[in-house]
This record gives sequence, structure tokens and C-alpha cells, in this order.
Amino acid sequence: MAEVVVCSLLDQLQPIFHEEAIISDCLQEEVEQIRDKFEQMRVFLRDADAREEDDPGLRVWVDEVRDVAYDTAVVLDEFMLLMSHHHGVGFCGFLQKIVFFFKNLEACFRVPREIRRIKLRVDNISNSREKFWRLNPDSSSAVISNTWDDSRHDASQIEEAELVGIKMPKRQLLSWLFDGDSRLKVVSVVGMGGLGKTTLIKKVFAAEEVKKHFELYAWILVSQSRQIVELLKNIVEQLYDQIMQPRHTRVDMMRIDSMQSIIREIIRGRRYVVVLDDVWSIEAYDAIMCVLPDDNCGSRVLLTTRMFDVARASCLKSLGYMYEMKPLSNNESWELFCKKTFEDQHCPQHLKVFAQNILRKCEGLPLAIVAISGTLALKDKSRIDEWAMAQRNLSVALEGSYKFERMIKLLSTIYYDLPFRLKFCFLYLSMFPEHQEIEKMRVIRLWIAEGVVKERGKQTLEEVAEGYFNELFNRSLIQVAKTTLEGRPRTYSVTDLLFEVILSKMPGLGIVHVASNQDRMGPTKVRRLAIQSSMENVQESQHFDQLCSLLVYGDSYSIPNSSVRLRTLLSGVSKFLRVLDLSDAPMETFPDLVCELLLLKYLSMRNTIVEVVPKSIGNLLNLQTLDLRATNVHELPVEMGKLGKLRHLLVYPDKLEGVVFKAPANIGNLSSLQKLVTIVANQTNGESIMGEVGKLTQLRTLRITKLRREDGVVLCSSLEKLGNLRSLNVASVEGAEIIDMRSLSSGPPFLQKLYLRGRLKGVPRWIPSLHILTRVWLHGSQLMDDSLLLCLQDLPNLLELGLIDAYEGEKLCFEAGGFQRLKRLHFGRSKALRRLIVEDGAMPHLVELSIVACDKLEEEPFGIEHLTNLQSLAISGGVDSWVKILQDRDSEGGDYLKIAHIPQVTINLIR
Repeated sequence: MAEVVVCSLLDQLQPIFHEEAIISDCLQEEVEQIRDKFEQMRVFLRDADAREEDDPGLRVWVDEVRDVAYDTAVVLDEFMLLMSHHHGVGFCGFLQKIVFFFKNLEACFRVPREIRRIKLRVDNISNSREKFWRLNPDSSSAVISNTWDDSRHDASQIEEAELVGIKMPKRQLLSWLFDGDSRLKVVSVVGMGGLGKTTLIKKVFAAEEVKKHFELYAWILVSQSRQIVELLKNIVEQLYDQIMQPRHTRVDMMRIDSMQSIIREIIRGRRYVVVLDDVWSIEAYDAIMCVLPDDNCGSRVLLTTRMFDVARASCLKSLGYMYEMKPLSNNESWELFCKKTFEDQHCPQHLKVFAQNILRKCEGLPLAIVAISGTLALKDKSRIDEWAMAQRNLSVALEGSYKFERMIKLLSTIYYDLPFRLKFCFLYLSMFPEHQEIEKMRVIRLWIAEGVVKERGKQTLEEVAEGYFNELFNRSLIQVAKTTLEGRPRTYSVTDLLFEVILSKMPGLGIVHVASNQDRMGPTKVRRLAIQSSMENVQESQHFDQLCSLLVYGDSYSIPNSSVRLRTLLSGVSKFLRVLDLSDAPMETFPDLVCELLLLKYLSMRNTIVEVVPKSIGNLLNLQTLDLRATNVHELPVEMGKLGKLRHLLVYPDKLEGVVFKAPANIGNLSSLQKLVTIVANQTNGESIMGEVGKLTQLRTLRITKLRREDGVVLCSSLEKLGNLRSLNVASVEGAEIIDMRSLSSGPPFLQKLYLRGRLKGVPRWIPSLHILTRVWLHGSQLMDDSLLLCLQDLPNLLELGLIDAYEGEKLCFEAGGFQRLKRLHFGRSKALRRLIVEDGAMPHLVELSIVACDKLEEEPFGIEHLTNLQSLAISGGVDSWVKILQDRDSEGGDYLKIAHIPQVTINLIR
């Protein structure tokens, strides 16, 4: 874990070198030397973290490195705090610097002294490395390799012990092996460690029909540590054994190309099946596949991997199949648990609640169920206290169990394989309460504030951070909980057991500390603190002087006098704080001391009743995210214009409509802003606000309300400059007011979502050119021209269309071939509409249709039976034809047949 601390420190050191005009050349040189020493130590720490458990001397050295890294980070925080006062300009700025210098005279001298002291410590630790570290990289790699292979061997034995829920997957894989295609195909089985991928493949590989169908067989454990030479040698040896020929006497001395030639020669013209077990990279897959010829003999490759990108790539390259291994169902988990825990395979009634709660932590992971149940089988079935302890703290209750320790080692290997940034990001997820879905964008903003996200090419920090999420998912460390209409993940969840295993290995490290009811005192050095229960326990600890992140969750405010306790907590918080999340806090006023936290980058007061943001908010020059959603804030001070690093300004309700805020007149100064919602255009300086918007060239999301017709020209001029905009939401000052967007010659090229609420003279002519547009909502447009749909139907990526009070004609037709990707259609309040027609071939992928308050509609949509993929139909409003359909429902005949294919039909005939 020390690698995470040191690499975080190296990231923190980077800004120091931009301040060289402030610090002396001598001090600059010493900071550079500290950085260089940590860079050298980082090379060894990746392996050291995995080996320290087996080497006490190495563990001491790693602890020393981690401690000095923490102390260095604190000194750097104080240095950056001093530097934050050196940015004043003019005579007033000069006076501020003088005043600050004398008020902080002691700190100005102490920081250089501490930097020199740390340099001596770093030198001593670096020099002592020889005592605890064998410099031979091959031996260190061998230790890690052996640990990994031993863990996999134990895991395989554990999984083989009991097989539950394997029949259906086995049948599916066999059908793919024998699909009749003569081409070489790859069948990939993908999923996180411990799901039983290898066990499944073994059962398929050993099936009698497989042995009869294929002429040659090979099983290769690829792993992440095997060299290609070793893998090829293994294949050669297995093939020689099968063709009844003596092995080549010099296989051990062969070059790679010689072994490749032998393999191709042996299997040419023969039907073979090769298993590639535990493939970690596409490169390793390609290296082996290049020696397996496709002779149109119906050969197959079975592959297991934890990496979704490996599975997808193998399928694409071979036109093969991918099977995603899922956790066991609740019933299957219970069956396996009872088989391994109780002699008669039945759980006693008095233990059932405890057993179910323990089993829930396993989340269907066979490896975990077998390891845990095997240990619990040895416990006294009459001792409820032992089972209650296992329920409260699984890792402590099962400590010392061989099977449980081996499971921990296997799952820990998943963590050790991560790059530094992903290690940090994964550990950071533990700051969120157990079983809570994790909102992706919230975490992305937090990661950015922590400084772990670094720019990559032309990508924004948010895009890079989303890549981190994708990589964690690709490695099966997190699961997607909810997705957007476009299929992009919105929220994630994490396997509880994996968290428990990882967190059990890092007590006292201070990287992340979670305060709960069972934890009254934290480690001596806490850098990131998440309070998930009562604040009462936390306040007994005085370890807040080094805190850089504080997250307090809603359950923490359930105790009496929680608002008083919160103020007490904040009064002792570190001046180095970068992240402060007080969502759901019982506070009515904005705490003044928050605006003294000059290093603050992330501030959330979401779901509080705060009304006024103080002018001193302008002190927070490093602020990147200000989250005031679902508060009573309706106006921001002009001092907000100083926050040039602000990326996300979130001041809007979560549910209530019409609640907005007045933006400061100088909002155009926020040049880093990515998201701005929801600002009022119709205020005294409304036109200037629209002009200011054009300066925010980094905007991705913009929501404007109370737009006047005369503001349209200025708004269009600003939109021409917002080339990065992804989502645009514009509402007029009132229903009858026209949104004038005629002067906009072309829409933002990357726009994906468009919401227009107000009257339109016509559909903006630039909409058909927005080829990546996925959502369009027109509300109150009151268009008469039936060319409305013609302008939208050829958008190649449109998934959702909302037309509410958008059309005033009598007939509307969805033509054949139009809206080829549309999934959701919401239509309503068309007071004059009499006929709605759906031609055969229109909207072939529509899954959700709602029609609201179209009272003059004479019949159900003509051609609705053509929508064969429709899953949900919701009708609200009086249409006589729907009455007959309802009457025909009981007989399942007549007009009801038109909608009989739709699984969910809701009809509410309001008169």
C-alpha cells in the first residue's frame, strides 16, 4: 500500500516546481532531491507491497517509507498554503503579502526547516534499503509469481470441492464448441476471480463428447507472470505426448521460432481444442494465437480471463463467443453454503439469520462461499455469539483459517496488479457506505479534487477519470448498477467481500479511514476520513491536523444535537482540507470557516437548507466543484468570478421544477467551467449574462431558463463559441414567448442532448446536422408544419424523442425507415391531433411509448402492431377506441390483438 502513498506524494510535488520564484534555489534543490529519492524507491515499492507480509524486515522498511511520505505530504500542504497568499496583485496585493508574512512568520521559517529534516530522513531510509531488499529483480518476480500461481491452485481446489449452478453454462459452452462452423473460433469465459471460470472450463474440457470430437488437446495456464517461451514449451510437450512421439531432446534450448514451427507442423490439418486459462492481456493472447493455424477443421480455443477487453477482442478477431460468468443465485448460494457448512446440509433455525447475513457478504462468489462455509463448519453450532461475531466482522472472525487466508491472497493479487492510480481510485471507493450505489460523476469530481487524475492528450480530466472507471469495470472490480439510455454507466456497485478483504490489509495506513459505530478511534495519521455513522465517536479522536478529505454522510446526523456536533467537528478540521462533503447536513447557514480553507477543491452542501453564499467564497481560488443542489440558494455573489479553476457549478434542484439561481454578472471569468445549471436569463442584466456564457468555452452542459425573445441573438452568438457543448437545455420566460434561434447557423458539433421549452417558429434548421444527437425534447413548440418529423427522423443516433405540446396539426405520420434507433417516444398535449400513423418499418427498435392528453385522437395509433419490440405502452387521456380495446382484453381478440404483443400496457382514461 506504500506505493499508493508515495505516488500520491510525487503527484503533489509537481506544483512545487512552478513556485521556484518564491522559494530559494537551495530549498528548490532539496525538494528536487527528495522527489528523486522517492522516484527511486517507487520502483521497489510495487513488489514490496506484495512481499512485505512474508518478510518482517521489508515490512519495517515499507512502514518507514510510508511514514516519511505522509510527513512530507503534510509539509508540502503547508508550503502550498503559504504560496496561496502570494498571488495578490497591485499595491493592495503587496500589503496583503506583508501582513500575511508577519502573521505567519513562524511558519515561513518552520517549513524550510522541516523540508531539510525530511530530506535527511529520506536519505537514511533510501540508504537502508540494501538491508531489507534483494536487488535481484528475477527473484522478486519469482516470489510474486509463485504467490499468484499458488493462490490460483488453491482457488481451483476450493472451487472443485462443490459444483453448483454449472449445468446451464456447461451446456451453453458445449453448444458453441459444436456449432458446425469449420473456422477456428474462440470461446471466452470472463468474470472476476473466484466465480469458477476455470472449474467450468475443466468440466467442459473433460466432457466425453469433447474428447471424441477433437483430435488434439492442450491446456495452458497463461497467467500474468508466464513468459511466452515457457508457454510454447508447455504446448510442445503436451502435443508430443498425444501424437505418441518422443519429445525433442533439446526443447529446453529451442528458440521461439523453432517451437512455433513444431506446433504448427503437429496441428496442421487436425481438429484441436486449446484452453488458455487466465489470460491477462491482449498481447499474451495474440502471442499464442499466432501459432494456432486455422485450417478450417472446426478447431476451438477456450479462454478464461478477468479482463473484459481481452474477451471482447478475442471474440471480434475470431467471430467467436463470449460467456460472462455470473455470481450464483440466492438459491444456488444457499445450497452450496449448506452443503459445506452443515453435516445434514440443513441450517438450524436459530442460526438462519446469521447464516443468511454472512452469505450475503459473499455475493454469490463460489470461492468465497466455499472458503467461509468450510471455516464456519468447524464452529460450535450452539454458540450463537460466534456466529454473531462472524456476521459483524467476517475477516476477524475467520482469521487464521487456511482457506480464508488463501482466498484473501487470491483476491489481493487482483489489487496488487493494478497501476498506482487505479489502486488509489479503488481504495477511494471504500469511503462510500456499504451497499450504496456509487454515483459515477460524483466520484469523478472527487478523484479530480484529490489530484489522482492527470491530463492525457486532448482528453478532459473528466474523460480520463471515466477511463479509470472503465478499467476497474474491465478488471471485474466493480459492477454497473444503473445505465443511461445511451448505455453508459450511471452508478456502480462494489463486491462487499472484495472491499472487506482489501480493507483488512490496510489498518492504520491512513490512506482512507471509515468511521463507523464499531470504530471509535482511527489511525494516528488520517488523511481521508469518511464518517458513515455517528459523529460522537469521531470527536474523541484528535487526529485531524493532517486531514485533506472529509466526507460526512446523512446517517451521521441522526443523533441529537447533530448540528452542534458538526460545528465542533468543523472547528477542529485541518486547514489543509481539499475535499469537504457535507451533503444532507442539518445546517441553515454557510459556515464562515469553510471559506478559510484555501486549498479546498471540492465543496458539497447538497440537500441542506443553506440560503446565502458569503462573499468570502471568492477566497477559494482552488475550488473545482461547488455542489449546492437541492438547497435554497438562488443567487451567487459577484466574488464567484474569481474562481477561475471552477469546473462544476451545480446549483439546481434535484426534483423541483422552476427553482433557479441568478448567476453573477462576471460569470464569464470562470474559464474552466464544464457544467452550468440552471441560470436565469431574464434578469436586469439578462443580455450581458447571455454574452458571458460565450466566454465559457469549456462548457459541456448548459441549462438556461426565463429566456426572452430579444436574448436569442446574443445566446446564438454565444453558442457558436461553445464547441465542446454536449447538453443544451433552454426554456423561455413563459409559454407564449418565442425561443428565437434562427441566427444560429450551425449547432454545437458534439451536442448529444437538446431540450427546448417554449414556442418555436420552426424546427431549428441545424438540428438534422447533429449526427451524434441522442435525445431531443420539444415542449410547448406549438408547430403547425407537418415536416416536424422529417427534420428529426434521419438522425442516426437518436434514442429518445419527447414532443409535448409541440405539434398543433391534425395528422402526424412516422414514415417507414425513419427513427431507426429510437427507443423511447413521449407524445402528448397535441390538442388538434386526430390521427397518429406508424408505417411499417418506422421506429423498429422502439421499446417505450407514452401518449398523454391527446383528447381529439380518433383512434389508437394506426399501425401500432408494427412496433414489434415495444415493451411498454402508457396511455393517459380519453380516446374512445381505447375503451373498445379494454373491452376486448378479456376475450383476447378484436382490437386487443393490436397490442397483445406488448408486455406492459397502462391505460388511464381521464374524462
